[in-house]
Amino acid sequence: MASIIKVDTIQDQDGNNIINESANTITIGASGDTITIPSGATLANSGIVTGFQSTGIDDNATETTITIDSNNNIGVGTSSPTNFGAGFKTLELKNASGDAIELVAGTGVIAQTIASNTNSLVYMGSRSNNSLVLTTNDTERMRIDSSGNVGIGNTTMSSFNSEANNLVVGTGAGDEGITIYTGSSVGNHGSIFFADGTDVNAQKRGQIRYEQNNEVMSFFTNTSERMRIDVSGRVYIGTTSQIIGTHNHTLGVSQSSDDTPITTKTNSTVDRFAIDFHNPNGRVGYVLTSGSSTTYATSSDYRLKENVSYDFDATTRLKQLRPARFNFIADADTTVDGFLAHEVSSIVPEAITGTHNEVEVWKEGEELPEGVSVGDNKLDENGNTIPKYQGIDQSKLVPLLVKTIQELEARITTLENA
Repeated sequence: MASIIKVDTIQDQDGNNIINESANTITIGASGDTITIPSGATLANSGIVTGFQSTGIDDNATETTITIDSNNNIGVGTSSPTNFGAGFKTLELKNASGDAIELVAGTGVIAQTIASNTNSLVYMGSRSNNSLVLTTNDTERMRIDSSGNVGIGNTTMSSFNSEANNLVVGTGAGDEGITIYTGSSVGNHGSIFFADGTDVNAQKRGQIRYEQNNEVMSFFTNTSERMRIDVSGRVYIGTTSQIIGTHNHTLGVSQSSDDTPITTKTNSTVDRFAIDFHNPNGRVGYVLTSGSSTTYATSSDYRLKENVSYDFDATTRLKQLRPARFNFIADADTTVDGFLAHEVSSIVPEAITGTHNEVEVWKEGEELPEGVSVGDNKLDENGNTIPKYQGIDQSKLVPLLVKTIQELEARITTLENA
């Protein structure tokens, strides 16, 4: 039979209580005593230990607050912390009105994470005047400063212009950039919107948009497309497609009001080039403005020419020209003097562009409609061929006119001296 000793108090030889029981409460030791549990010993408890203090823990809770389950997951405010499976250890905070973790250095709260189930918001950041820094591989990658400006690869957002330093990307060394990754089908767009409100128009008052597959970059102001760059690098201003009836153009400007399509301005009254024309041979012409006039010049330097001849019959050729009076079909009420291009082409061919009765055809490199081959005639919406109209530069008739006048003057002088 086991021995039983019944006592209320056990004291040491100096009369100090070691164990004392009173009113169902057992006290071990006295204030100032140190209780040591030897290495290898186990303190087993199948009940509840309440209101205790240790060097690392001060427990004043009146109910279970921290649970460590059999998978070593820790729950604060829950006895069943979420188990994410092998390889994960969970620290879960749960409270009906919200949870918080605060990291404190000294007397200032440096960072906090708060999750609220009342408004479904998650807060992560600083309650003091400090930045929030995110790192990988022990290196800073992103920072949100105390003003809310975001830096990716940058820590000095406030050093940039205050009109556009809400997001600063890049270290300032080497290549940096932002990529918008979209689908590759027609109609898939990558866009940057400029908004001044939340209604349907204000959401994208301005816009830069790239359309995949068609490979078109578009620029919008006041919700309307103003400029487009197509897959071939052609630029359209005021229109979204090739201007009908013209050759393929690198820059097309369509006028929809009384505005001047293109204006050039110089800040000086001395000679300034407004437009320069170049090809692989170099400069071939230019438009030049002075204080009061405009010069339209084509290359004419003697060093560019050879086989120069002053001995040719201008009068015979001039007499073949057929000046006429006519009106253009599009302007029936205005009669003008001029020439028909094809009637001049055999006499002064350099004055004429295009070919008599030429029409538009499909060319190599263009996207061909089904059943159409390179060289086939292009057709308009009514199934008619599209004319490529001839043009004339009447200034190129001037040398012929001058030479004819000289020949007439010579004949007159001969007659006067006869």
